[in-house]
Amino acid sequence: MTAVDMNRNFSAGAFWLRQGGACGRVRRLAGVVLAVLAGLALALPSRAASGPEDFRLLPETQVKISVVEWVVAQGEYREWTALTGEYGVSVSGTVSVPLVGEIAAAGMVPGELAKAIGTALQRRTGLQEVPAVTVQILRYPPVYVTGNVDRPGMIEYTPGLTILKAVSLAGGRERRTGIADRYSDVDQIRYAGDLQRTNYQIKQQMARRARLQAEFRDQDRIVFPSEFEQAAPGSVLGLLRETEKIQFRTRIDALARQMASLRDLGTLLRNEISVLDEKLKTQDEQIRIAREELEDITRLVSQKTVVRSRQTSLERVVADLQSNRLDMVIASTRAKQKLSETERDAVHLKGQRKIEVSASLQDAESQLEDLRIRRLTTLQLMQANGMQMADDSALDLLEYRIVSAPGAEPVQASAGTLLSPGDVVQVRFKPVVEDEGNRIAAAVQN
Repeated sequence: MTAVDMNRNFSAGAFWLRQGGACGRVRRLAGVVLAVLAGLALALPSRAASGPEDFRLLPETQVKISVVEWVVAQGEYREWTALTGEYGVSVSGTVSVPLVGEIAAAGMVPGELAKAIGTALQRRTGLQEVPAVTVQILRYPPVYVTGNVDRPGMIEYTPGLTILKAVSLAGGRERRTGIADRYSDVDQIRYAGDLQRTNYQIKQQMARRARLQAEFRDQDRIVFPSEFEQAAPGSVLGLLRETEKIQFRTRIDALARQMASLRDLGTLLRNEISVLDEKLKTQDEQIRIAREELEDITRLVSQKTVVRSRQTSLERVVADLQSNRLDMVIASTRAKQKLSETERDAVHLKGQRKIEVSASLQDAESQLEDLRIRRLTTLQLMQANGMQMADDSALDLLEYRIVSAPGAEPVQASAGTLLSPGDVVQVRFKPVVEDEGNRIAAAVQN
């Protein structure tokens, strides 16, 4: 209700009071009071937590003060137009009202300030009755949004204002898209491409690491991370999973073939050694028989019952038998040596495979760490340059703090936190961590 409307109501009331007598005067008085109260109730904004009548005034609050006096002799309300108007609560927390001067308003609710002004006017003017004073809140102290927003500055406070609404009114999170801001569409495309490529390489290394871990532990199957296990066939993760499975099976089969070949060679060598051992036994028996015969012939030769040539022939046979035995011993020794080398090759093959897999596993871990650092660096560059993404609503890139009073410590808050008049909202990009990096990278890739 404006001051003109109030004046019209008061004048109309005076007319009907004069015409209707005492009864009309009483009815009209009640109607005017009810109309004034109803107008104030409609004019004042509401708050989620409490009404404006409970709001304690702060510096920079804009209020409207209305002063009216009931003149009994004339039977009408008279507005004090010199006092009625808009007033602001100063930085020092006072309101300067004509005839009254400075009144401490900070910390008062509107009703308390109205009462203080009415009492001061009565004392100043010497009235018998306290004038009717109303205080209406026109504008609350503004909210200030600073930090990584597009348009930092002052936001007009309205009841129910949340951090999310305030950041939206400040243009959302900071974005730099022009050459003057050291960022362009080319940079955005390059960062997005780098991020997607790095994210794919990370998935590759994760699948490779899972395969190498299975090989190192001599498992018969690969245990992939859940995201790979749940991936649909034909998807990026599904293709990586199947590729590593094929490579795992190929390497396992190759190792099995090599080990089987060594085992077969070892079996052949053992059989050869066994045959040579049997031959040596037979050869030793032949040598023993030949020597016994040679001894008998030698004795007969000494008795000159047989010719010398017979002894010489037997000596030649014994020598040949011993030579053949020596060849068999050499062959057996060589077979045993080859068997030892084969067994050593089998052990070496397993050990070498372990060393190779262990080195590859360390390399995969190192590459994963490098790729994660590269991805986080890219994300930080994207945040610092305010990259525009297709789906900001899915990315909680900002963190918020509220300073409720000068010198107060900032308090951590969320996007849905209700603000109070005079709050300062500090907005900044969240430091990128691994889990957040996964989520942002996935959103960019999608």
